[in-house]
Amino acid sequence: MSHIMVRKAFKEVLRSLPPEGLYLSRREALFLAEKGGLVYPVAIIPKEGGTMMKVQRGGHFLDQVPLATVLLSIAGRFEGEVLQSTVPARLHSKPIPPQYVTPRVWLEKGGIQGLLGEFGPLLVEVGFGNGEFLEGLISPERRVVGIELSNWSIRKALKRLGGRDSCVILKAPGAWALQWLFPEGSINTLYMLFPFPWPKKPARRMIQAPLLDIVSQVLAEGGEIVLATDHAEYAREMESLFQESPLFQEIPPPVELNTKYLRKWASQGLKIYKMAYRKVGSVYREKGETLLCYSLEVPLSHPQALWKGFSPWGFPLPQGGYFKVEDCLYCPSRKALLFLTVLQDPDLCLHHPFLLWEKGVMDILPTWGEVVTPPLAWSIKRVASWIKREAG
Repeated sequence: MSHIMVRKAFKEVLRSLPPEGLYLSRREALFLAEKGGLVYPVAIIPKEGGTMMKVQRGGHFLDQVPLATVLLSIAGRFEGEVLQSTVPARLHSKPIPPQYVTPRVWLEKGGIQGLLGEFGPLLVEVGFGNGEFLEGLISPERRVVGIELSNWSIRKALKRLGGRDSCVILKAPGAWALQWLFPEGSINTLYMLFPFPWPKKPARRMIQAPLLDIVSQVLAEGGEIVLATDHAEYAREMESLFQESPLFQEIPPPVELNTKYLRKWASQGLKIYKMAYRKVGSVYREKGETLLCYSLEVPLSHPQALWKGFSPWGFPLPQGGYFKVEDCLYCPSRKALLFLTVLQDPDLCLHHPFLLWEKGVMDILPTWGEVVTPPLAWSIKRVASWIKREAG
């Protein structure tokens, strides 16, 4: 992440910033800079000999130029006082192609139908690497979605796709996106090719038993999932999961799965394990609706007192995972509270939503493109109840 270190005392840096965007914690501060319709959370951290400014954890952006511009504008207040900087001196901003969407933009534009229309089979690749295989899926009669978190991979894929409008690049965790952003029975073919095997931490593997239920929900009747890996133990685990499941039937895998990783491992003489399964059943679960916002009225007379007495706390989520309120920050100018939180999914994927309380209302603060899933909505209710109890 980009950061800048200046030879100025922490309090002096705080005094230089607009007070309406400044939130204080006991040790650090957070400055919320708005630019281009997004909120860029910049952490202000006291260090020996100066003050560091960097993007707060959870602030993920495809285009780093606006973020760098924010950091440079703050550092520019202290000309000649920059001790260290990872921000490039020359910035070249490129317009983000319309094919790229965050979860928030996905919902704002009406999901699959709004982005790609209603007609044609829907093909989805989770974790598309450099985008080569994804590019090969595109044709005028198909709708194609690539799901990825890596900015490097997203940039590579967008460069490959050019201006083609029958494909969307969605920046989101794979299993999370399938569960919360795709309607039931919407996907015709799902590709998961060479997912990271996590050899030392197998609990973090994406393809595990809970994923099968999710896949069975989002696949259309007779829909298929195609898998590939070079990791023998992971391959055995995948085969065991799908072959023992009554929801899927094994079918011959595609002969051609031309990807960068397949060529790389094959050139080294490694065995490539390819599998394919057809949906023959599904598990129905009422999963609730994913929302753009979730405003709750939370009366609080003395927000500063809550901030001063805050201690980190958390709780397990009903369907697995946990939610933790890591810090509480206070904006004296606006008499507002900002809660820095962590939501861990059952598959160990981490999210870092910001919850803003101001003038008796609490809601999510959208930074890089978050949305409110049912687990997050449930968690926001818990935080609201806690505030009411603390307010007494």
